[in-house]
Amino acid sequence: MSSRESILAEHLGRHPSLAAHLSRLCDRCDKRGELAGTIKLGDSSLPIGEYRALHSLFGPALKTSARGERRLDLTRFLASVPDADAWIEELYTALGRQRRDLVDEATQSQAIWQQLLGQFRLSYPDLLSVHRLLQSQSARHSLLDEAKADALRTEWSRLAETVRHLQANRQQVGLSDLGARFFNDSKTLRAGRLRTILCQWLHALNSEDAAEDIEPADMLSRYGVTDNPTSIKVTFFGPLRYRRNGAWLDWPCQLHRQGESTTLSLDNLAGIERAEFVGNPTVVTCENETPFNNLVREDTPFAVVYTGGFPNAAVRALLGKLPVHTLLRHWGDSDRAGYQIARILSHIHPLSLWRCQLDDLQRHRHALKPVSAAEQLAIQRALAESPDHPFAPELQFTAQHGWLEQESWDSSQ
Repeated sequence: MSSRESILAEHLGRHPSLAAHLSRLCDRCDKRGELAGTIKLGDSSLPIGEYRALHSLFGPALKTSARGERRLDLTRFLASVPDADAWIEELYTALGRQRRDLVDEATQSQAIWQQLLGQFRLSYPDLLSVHRLLQSQSARHSLLDEAKADALRTEWSRLAETVRHLQANRQQVGLSDLGARFFNDSKTLRAGRLRTILCQWLHALNSEDAAEDIEPADMLSRYGVTDNPTSIKVTFFGPLRYRRNGAWLDWPCQLHRQGESTTLSLDNLAGIERAEFVGNPTVVTCENETPFNNLVREDTPFAVVYTGGFPNAAVRALLGKLPVHTLLRHWGDSDRAGYQIARILSHIHPLSLWRCQLDDLQRHRHALKPVSAAEQLAIQRALAESPDHPFAPELQFTAQHGWLEQESWDSSQ
Protein backbone atom coordinates (compact mmCIF):
# COMPACT_ATOMS: atom_id res chain seq x y z
CA MET A 1 0.00 0.00 0.00
CA SER A 2 1.39 3.40 -0.99
CA SER A 3 1.62 6.30 1.44
CA ARG A 4 -1.27 8.04 -0.33
CA GLU A 5 -3.44 4.92 -0.05
CA SER A 6 -2.53 4.76 3.64
CA ILE A 7 -3.62 8.37 4.11
CA LEU A 8 -6.94 7.72 2.36
CA ALA A 9 -7.53 4.56 4.39
CA GLU A 10 -6.67 6.39 7.64
CA HIS A 11 -9.14 9.21 6.95
CA LEU A 12 -11.84 6.74 5.95
CA GLY A 13 -11.20 4.75 9.12
CA ARG A 14 -11.62 7.82 11.31
CA HIS A 15 -14.54 9.26 9.33
CA PRO A 16 -16.47 6.48 7.49
CA SER A 17 -18.99 9.05 6.23
CA LEU A 18 -16.24 10.42 3.98
CA ALA A 19 -16.86 7.47 1.68
CA ALA A 20 -20.07 9.08 0.40
CA HIS A 21 -18.18 12.27 -0.57
CA LEU A 22 -15.26 10.46 -2.17
CA SER A 23 -17.59 8.09 -4.05
CA ARG A 24 -19.01 11.11 -5.87
CA LEU A 25 -15.57 11.59 -7.41
CA CYS A 26 -15.62 8.00 -8.65
CA ASP A 27 -19.16 8.44 -9.97
CA ARG A 28 -18.10 11.46 -12.00
CA CYS A 29 -15.01 9.68 -13.29
CA ASP A 30 -17.12 6.67 -14.34
CA LYS A 31 -19.68 8.87 -16.04
CA ARG A 32 -17.32 11.28 -17.85
CA GLY A 33 -14.21 9.17 -18.23
CA GLU A 34 -12.12 11.78 -16.40
CA LEU A 35 -12.02 13.98 -13.31
CA ALA A 36 -12.31 17.66 -14.18
CA GLY A 37 -14.30 20.73 -13.28
CA THR A 38 -15.82 21.47 -9.89
CA ILE A 39 -17.89 19.20 -7.67
CA LYS A 40 -19.86 19.93 -4.51
CA LEU A 41 -18.79 18.06 -1.38
CA GLY A 42 -21.34 19.10 1.23
CA ASP A 43 -22.02 22.52 2.70
CA SER A 44 -21.40 24.56 5.85
CA SER A 45 -23.36 22.00 7.88
CA LEU A 46 -20.62 19.44 7.21
CA PRO A 47 -19.24 18.14 10.56
CA ILE A 48 -15.98 19.88 11.41
CA GLY A 49 -14.10 16.57 11.56
CA GLU A 50 -15.19 15.63 8.04
CA TYR A 51 -14.35 19.09 6.74
CA ARG A 52 -10.86 18.98 8.23
CA ALA A 53 -10.30 15.52 6.73
CA LEU A 54 -11.40 16.73 3.30
CA HIS A 55 -9.22 19.83 3.61
CA SER A 56 -6.29 17.64 4.63
CA LEU A 57 -6.79 15.56 1.47
CA PHE A 58 -7.45 18.33 -1.03
CA GLY A 59 -5.87 21.43 0.49
CA PRO A 60 -6.60 24.80 -1.15
CA ALA A 61 -8.56 23.10 -3.96
CA LEU A 62 -11.40 22.71 -1.44
CA LYS A 63 -13.19 26.04 -1.15
CA THR A 64 -16.31 27.39 0.51
CA SER A 65 -18.63 29.48 -1.71
CA ALA A 66 -20.53 32.57 -0.62
CA ARG A 67 -23.57 30.33 -0.09
CA GLY A 68 -21.65 28.02 2.23
CA GLU A 69 -21.16 25.18 -0.28
CA ARG A 70 -17.97 23.12 0.02
CA ARG A 71 -16.68 22.82 -3.54
CA LEU A 72 -13.68 20.90 -4.82
CA ASP A 73 -11.82 22.21 -7.85
CA LEU A 74 -10.85 18.85 -9.36
CA THR A 75 -8.79 20.34 -12.18
CA ARG A 76 -6.68 22.39 -9.75
CA PHE A 77 -6.26 19.50 -7.32
CA LEU A 78 -5.16 16.92 -9.87
CA ALA A 79 -2.75 19.42 -11.43
CA SER A 80 -1.00 19.54 -8.05
CA VAL A 81 -0.85 15.75 -7.58
CA PRO A 82 2.17 13.80 -8.87
CA ASP A 83 0.89 11.02 -11.17
CA ALA A 84 -2.80 11.98 -11.04
CA ASP A 85 -3.88 8.76 -12.78
CA ALA A 86 -2.26 6.70 -10.04
CA TRP A 87 -4.05 8.79 -7.38
CA ILE A 88 -7.38 8.07 -9.05
CA GLU A 89 -6.67 4.32 -9.02
CA GLU A 90 -5.69 4.57 -5.34
CA LEU A 91 -9.00 6.32 -4.61
CA TYR A 92 -10.94 3.46 -6.21
CA THR A 93 -8.88 0.92 -4.27
CA ALA A 94 -9.46 2.69 -0.96
CA LEU A 95 -13.22 2.67 -1.60
CA GLY A 96 -13.24 -0.94 -2.81
CA ARG A 97 -14.60 0.03 -6.23
CA GLN A 98 -13.76 -0.99 -9.80
CA ARG A 99 -13.27 1.79 -12.29
CA ARG A 100 -15.81 1.86 -15.11
CA ASP A 101 -16.26 3.76 -18.35
CA LEU A 102 -19.99 4.33 -18.45
CA VAL A 103 -19.79 6.20 -21.76
CA ASP A 104 -18.24 3.17 -23.44
CA GLU A 105 -20.59 0.80 -21.60
CA ALA A 106 -23.61 2.82 -22.77
CA THR A 107 -22.34 2.69 -26.37
CA GLN A 108 -21.85 -1.06 -26.19
CA SER A 109 -25.22 -1.49 -24.46
CA GLN A 110 -26.97 0.50 -27.19
CA ALA A 111 -25.34 -1.69 -29.82
CA ILE A 112 -26.54 -4.82 -28.01
CA TRP A 113 -30.06 -3.34 -27.74
CA GLN A 114 -30.21 -2.56 -31.47
CA GLN A 115 -28.96 -6.06 -32.27
CA LEU A 116 -31.68 -7.52 -30.04
CA LEU A 117 -34.30 -5.34 -31.69
CA GLY A 118 -33.12 -6.37 -35.16
CA GLN A 119 -33.38 -10.03 -34.23
CA PHE A 120 -36.83 -9.44 -32.77
CA ARG A 121 -38.01 -7.72 -35.96
CA LEU A 122 -36.89 -10.69 -38.03
CA SER A 123 -38.55 -13.21 -35.70
CA TYR A 124 -41.82 -11.27 -35.29
CA PRO A 125 -42.32 -9.06 -38.37
CA ASP A 126 -46.06 -8.82 -37.67
CA LEU A 127 -45.61 -6.89 -34.40
CA LEU A 128 -44.72 -3.54 -36.00
CA SER A 129 -46.18 -1.40 -33.23
CA VAL A 130 -44.16 -3.33 -30.65
CA HIS A 131 -41.01 -2.68 -32.72
CA ARG A 132 -41.70 1.05 -32.50
CA LEU A 133 -42.42 0.85 -28.79
CA LEU A 134 -39.14 -0.94 -28.08
CA GLN A 135 -37.22 1.49 -30.28
CA SER A 136 -38.68 4.42 -28.34
CA GLN A 137 -37.47 2.81 -25.12
CA SER A 138 -33.91 2.28 -26.33
CA ALA A 139 -32.57 5.37 -24.58
CA ARG A 140 -34.19 4.45 -21.25
CA HIS A 141 -33.14 0.85 -20.80
CA SER A 142 -30.58 -0.19 -18.21
CA LEU A 143 -27.05 -1.10 -19.28
CA LEU A 144 -26.92 -4.45 -21.06
CA ASP A 145 -24.23 -7.07 -21.20
CA GLU A 146 -24.40 -10.38 -23.05
CA ALA A 147 -25.91 -12.23 -20.07
CA LYS A 148 -28.66 -9.66 -19.63
CA ALA A 149 -29.22 -9.62 -23.38
CA ASP A 150 -29.85 -13.38 -23.43
CA ALA A 151 -32.40 -13.03 -20.62
CA LEU A 152 -34.11 -10.12 -22.41
CA ARG A 153 -34.18 -12.04 -25.70
CA THR A 154 -35.96 -14.90 -23.98
CA GLU A 155 -38.37 -12.53 -22.25
CA TRP A 156 -39.30 -10.73 -25.49
CA SER A 157 -39.83 -14.05 -27.26
CA ARG A 158 -42.17 -15.30 -24.54
CA LEU A 159 -44.09 -12.03 -24.53
CA ALA A 160 -44.40 -12.09 -28.32
CA GLU A 161 -45.69 -15.66 -28.31
CA THR A 162 -48.18 -14.65 -25.61
CA VAL A 163 -49.38 -11.72 -27.72
CA ARG A 164 -49.74 -13.90 -30.82
CA HIS A 165 -51.73 -16.43 -28.83
CA LEU A 166 -54.06 -13.74 -27.51
CA GLN A 167 -54.58 -12.26 -30.98
CA ALA A 168 -55.86 -15.63 -32.18
CA ASN A 169 -57.71 -16.45 -28.97
CA ARG A 170 -61.50 -16.85 -29.07
CA GLN A 171 -61.91 -18.43 -25.64
CA GLN A 172 -61.53 -17.32 -22.06
CA VAL A 173 -58.11 -17.72 -20.50
CA GLY A 174 -56.91 -17.05 -16.98
CA LEU A 175 -53.79 -15.09 -16.13
CA SER A 176 -52.48 -18.08 -14.20
CA ASP A 177 -52.94 -20.39 -17.20
CA LEU A 178 -51.29 -17.84 -19.50
CA GLY A 179 -48.32 -17.41 -17.18
CA ALA A 180 -47.86 -21.15 -16.77
CA ARG A 181 -48.07 -21.79 -20.52
CA PHE A 182 -45.61 -19.14 -21.73
CA PHE A 183 -43.44 -18.38 -18.69
CA ASN A 184 -43.55 -21.64 -16.72
CA ASP A 185 -44.82 -19.61 -13.77
CA SER A 186 -48.54 -19.31 -13.03
CA LYS A 187 -48.01 -16.17 -10.92
CA THR A 188 -45.75 -14.14 -13.19
CA LEU A 189 -48.56 -12.35 -15.11
CA ARG A 190 -50.89 -11.79 -12.18
CA ALA A 191 -49.01 -8.63 -11.19
CA GLY A 192 -45.67 -6.94 -11.64
CA ARG A 193 -43.34 -5.94 -14.44
CA LEU A 194 -44.12 -8.63 -17.04
CA ARG A 195 -47.86 -8.03 -16.76
CA THR A 196 -47.24 -4.30 -17.28
CA ILE A 197 -45.09 -4.94 -20.35
CA LEU A 198 -47.64 -7.34 -21.82
CA CYS A 199 -50.38 -4.71 -21.47
CA GLN A 200 -48.11 -2.06 -23.03
CA TRP A 201 -47.50 -4.31 -26.03
CA LEU A 202 -51.20 -5.06 -26.43
CA HIS A 203 -51.99 -1.36 -26.13
CA ALA A 204 -49.44 -0.50 -28.81
CA LEU A 205 -50.89 -3.12 -31.16
CA ASN A 206 -54.46 -1.98 -30.57
CA SER A 207 -54.29 1.79 -30.53
CA GLU A 208 -51.06 2.53 -32.43
CA ASP A 209 -49.79 5.19 -30.03
CA ALA A 210 -53.27 6.63 -29.47
CA ALA A 211 -53.38 9.07 -26.60
CA GLU A 212 -56.15 7.39 -24.65
CA ASP A 213 -55.26 5.63 -21.43
CA ILE A 214 -56.53 2.08 -21.08
CA GLU A 215 -56.59 0.22 -17.79
CA PRO A 216 -54.53 -2.99 -17.92
CA ALA A 217 -57.53 -5.06 -16.82
CA ASP A 218 -59.63 -3.58 -19.66
CA MET A 219 -56.89 -4.27 -22.20
CA LEU A 220 -56.56 -7.87 -21.05
CA SER A 221 -60.31 -8.38 -21.07
CA ARG A 222 -60.42 -7.61 -24.80
CA TYR A 223 -58.57 -10.86 -25.29
CA GLY A 224 -60.57 -12.90 -22.85
CA VAL A 225 -57.86 -12.79 -20.20
CA THR A 226 -59.56 -12.91 -16.84
CA ASP A 227 -60.06 -15.07 -13.82
CA ASN A 228 -63.74 -14.13 -13.90
CA PRO A 229 -65.12 -15.00 -17.36
CA THR A 230 -68.63 -13.88 -16.42
CA SER A 231 -67.36 -10.28 -16.34
CA ILE A 232 -66.62 -10.25 -20.10
CA LYS A 233 -69.89 -9.79 -21.97
CA VAL A 234 -71.41 -9.10 -25.35
CA THR A 235 -74.76 -7.36 -25.81
CA PHE A 236 -76.78 -7.70 -29.02
CA PHE A 237 -80.26 -7.11 -30.40
CA GLY A 238 -81.57 -9.79 -32.71
CA PRO A 239 -83.27 -13.20 -32.99
CA LEU A 240 -80.31 -15.36 -32.09
CA ARG A 241 -80.45 -19.09 -31.63
CA TYR A 242 -77.49 -21.24 -30.69
CA ARG A 243 -76.58 -24.89 -30.49
CA ARG A 244 -75.24 -26.39 -27.27
CA ASN A 245 -74.81 -30.09 -26.45
CA GLY A 246 -76.59 -31.03 -29.67
CA ALA A 247 -79.74 -28.95 -28.92
CA TRP A 248 -80.85 -25.59 -30.32
CA LEU A 249 -81.81 -22.87 -27.80
CA ASP A 250 -83.71 -19.79 -28.97
CA TRP A 251 -84.51 -17.80 -25.82
CA PRO A 252 -82.76 -14.68 -27.25
CA CYS A 253 -85.41 -14.78 -30.02
CA GLN A 254 -88.08 -14.41 -27.36
CA LEU A 255 -86.35 -11.36 -25.89
CA HIS A 256 -86.01 -9.88 -29.36
CA ARG A 257 -89.76 -10.29 -29.98
CA GLN A 258 -90.33 -8.29 -26.79
CA GLY A 259 -88.01 -5.52 -28.07
CA GLU A 260 -85.23 -6.40 -25.64
CA SER A 261 -81.55 -6.90 -26.18
CA THR A 262 -79.62 -9.95 -24.92
CA THR A 263 -76.36 -10.16 -22.99
CA LEU A 264 -74.11 -13.23 -22.95
CA SER A 265 -70.93 -13.66 -20.95
CA LEU A 266 -67.78 -15.26 -22.25
CA ASP A 267 -68.55 -18.13 -19.90
CA ASN A 268 -71.91 -18.64 -21.65
CA LEU A 269 -70.32 -18.54 -25.09
CA ALA A 270 -67.62 -21.07 -24.25
CA GLY A 271 -69.99 -24.02 -24.64
CA ILE A 272 -71.80 -22.84 -27.78
CA GLU A 273 -71.08 -24.94 -30.87
CA ARG A 274 -72.77 -22.65 -33.37
CA ALA A 275 -74.89 -19.48 -33.40
CA GLU A 276 -77.05 -17.80 -36.02
CA PHE A 277 -79.53 -14.97 -36.32
CA VAL A 278 -82.85 -16.23 -37.66
CA GLY A 279 -84.32 -14.67 -40.80
CA ASN A 280 -82.32 -11.71 -42.11
CA PRO A 281 -78.66 -12.76 -42.59
CA THR A 282 -77.41 -9.18 -42.09
CA VAL A 283 -75.68 -8.30 -38.80
CA VAL A 284 -74.43 -4.79 -37.98
CA THR A 285 -71.65 -4.32 -35.42
CA CYS A 286 -71.98 -0.98 -33.63
CA GLU A 287 -69.03 0.67 -31.91
CA ASN A 288 -70.75 3.01 -29.43
CA GLU A 289 -73.56 2.60 -26.93
CA THR A 290 -75.93 5.46 -27.82
CA PRO A 291 -76.13 4.56 -31.54
CA PHE A 292 -76.67 0.92 -30.54
CA ASN A 293 -79.57 1.85 -28.25
CA ASN A 294 -81.03 4.03 -31.01
CA LEU A 295 -80.99 1.08 -33.40
CA VAL A 296 -82.70 -1.08 -30.77
CA ARG A 297 -85.47 1.52 -30.37
CA GLU A 298 -85.87 1.68 -34.13
CA ASP A 299 -86.54 -2.10 -34.12
CA THR A 300 -84.24 -2.60 -37.09
CA PRO A 301 -84.88 -5.55 -39.45
CA PHE A 302 -81.30 -6.77 -38.94
CA ALA A 303 -79.39 -7.87 -35.86
CA VAL A 304 -77.07 -5.43 -34.09
CA VAL A 305 -74.04 -6.38 -31.99
CA TYR A 306 -72.60 -3.78 -29.61
CA THR A 307 -68.78 -3.91 -29.62
CA GLY A 308 -68.22 -1.43 -26.78
CA GLY A 309 -65.32 0.17 -28.63
CA PHE A 310 -62.57 -2.34 -29.32
CA PRO A 311 -64.16 -5.80 -29.32
CA ASN A 312 -63.52 -7.90 -26.25
CA ALA A 313 -63.22 -11.69 -26.28
CA ALA A 314 -66.98 -12.19 -25.91
CA VAL A 315 -67.73 -10.06 -28.99
CA ARG A 316 -65.06 -11.92 -30.92
CA ALA A 317 -66.34 -15.29 -29.78
CA LEU A 318 -69.93 -14.55 -30.84
CA LEU A 319 -68.93 -13.28 -34.29
CA GLY A 320 -66.62 -16.25 -34.73
CA LYS A 321 -69.53 -18.66 -34.24
CA LEU A 322 -71.76 -17.09 -36.92
CA PRO A 323 -72.27 -18.92 -40.25
CA VAL A 324 -70.04 -17.95 -43.17
CA HIS A 325 -73.05 -16.68 -45.13
CA THR A 326 -73.74 -13.99 -42.51
CA LEU A 327 -73.54 -10.48 -44.05
CA LEU A 328 -71.54 -8.54 -41.50
CA ARG A 329 -71.49 -4.74 -41.67
CA HIS A 330 -69.80 -2.31 -39.30
CA TRP A 331 -70.87 1.12 -38.11
CA GLY A 332 -68.39 3.14 -36.10
CA ASP A 333 -66.60 6.45 -35.81
CA SER A 334 -64.56 7.33 -38.88
CA ASP A 335 -61.40 8.08 -36.92
CA ARG A 336 -58.30 5.90 -36.95
CA ALA A 337 -59.46 3.84 -33.95
CA GLY A 338 -62.89 3.30 -35.55
CA TYR A 339 -61.42 1.78 -38.70
CA GLN A 340 -58.97 -0.22 -36.63
CA ILE A 341 -61.96 -1.73 -34.84
CA ALA A 342 -63.51 -2.51 -38.22
CA ARG A 343 -60.29 -4.14 -39.36
CA ILE A 344 -60.07 -6.31 -36.23
CA LEU A 345 -63.64 -7.47 -36.80
CA SER A 346 -62.93 -8.17 -40.47
CA HIS A 347 -60.23 -10.63 -39.44
CA ILE A 348 -62.91 -12.60 -37.57
CA HIS A 349 -65.59 -12.40 -40.27
CA PRO A 350 -65.50 -10.56 -43.64
CA LEU A 351 -67.45 -7.30 -43.45
CA SER A 352 -68.35 -4.10 -45.24
CA LEU A 353 -68.86 -0.62 -43.81
CA TRP A 354 -72.23 0.90 -43.03
CA ARG A 355 -72.88 4.62 -42.49
CA CYS A 356 -69.12 5.26 -42.31
CA GLN A 357 -67.98 4.46 -45.84
CA LEU A 358 -66.53 7.10 -48.14
CA ASP A 359 -69.76 8.38 -49.71
CA ASP A 360 -71.34 8.71 -46.23
CA LEU A 361 -68.40 10.82 -45.05
CA GLN A 362 -68.60 13.05 -48.10
CA ARG A 363 -72.29 13.71 -47.44
CA HIS A 364 -71.54 14.66 -43.82
CA ARG A 365 -68.73 17.16 -44.41
CA HIS A 366 -70.60 19.73 -42.31
CA ALA A 367 -70.47 17.44 -39.25
CA LEU A 368 -66.82 16.38 -39.43
CA LYS A 369 -64.52 16.91 -36.46
CA PRO A 370 -60.96 18.15 -37.07
CA VAL A 371 -58.02 15.75 -36.95
CA SER A 372 -54.80 16.83 -35.25
CA ALA A 373 -51.50 16.95 -37.12
CA ALA A 374 -50.19 14.10 -34.97
CA GLU A 375 -53.23 11.98 -35.82
CA GLN A 376 -52.82 12.75 -39.53
CA LEU A 377 -49.23 11.51 -39.36
CA ALA A 378 -50.36 8.39 -37.48
CA ILE A 379 -52.93 7.63 -40.19
CA GLN A 380 -50.38 8.07 -42.96
CA ARG A 381 -47.95 5.81 -41.12
CA ALA A 382 -50.62 3.14 -40.65
CA LEU A 383 -51.46 3.25 -44.36
CA ALA A 384 -47.78 3.12 -45.36
CA GLU A 385 -47.28 0.02 -43.23
CA SER A 386 -50.45 -1.60 -44.60
CA PRO A 387 -50.69 -0.85 -48.34
CA ASP A 388 -53.57 -3.32 -48.58
CA HIS A 389 -55.58 -1.68 -45.78
CA PRO A 390 -59.25 -2.47 -46.53
CA PHE A 391 -60.44 0.98 -45.47
CA ALA A 392 -57.67 3.10 -46.98
CA PRO A 393 -60.02 5.49 -48.89
CA GLU A 394 -61.95 6.30 -45.72
CA LEU A 395 -58.77 6.81 -43.69
CA GLN A 396 -57.30 9.10 -46.35
CA PHE A 397 -60.49 11.15 -46.34
CA THR A 398 -60.38 11.37 -42.54
CA ALA A 399 -56.77 12.55 -42.56
CA GLN A 400 -57.58 15.27 -45.10
CA HIS A 401 -61.00 16.45 -43.97
CA GLY A 402 -61.82 15.22 -40.43
CA TRP A 403 -63.77 12.41 -38.85
CA LEU A 404 -67.46 11.65 -38.38
CA GLU A 405 -68.70 10.66 -34.94
CA GLN A 406 -71.46 8.05 -34.89
CA GLU A 407 -73.73 10.35 -32.93
CA SER A 408 -73.44 12.97 -35.71
CA TRP A 409 -74.94 10.68 -38.32
CA ASP A 410 -77.92 12.31 -40.02
CA SER A 411 -80.23 10.03 -42.01
CA SER A 412 -81.58 13.02 -43.95
CA GLN A 413 -78.20 13.67 -45.57
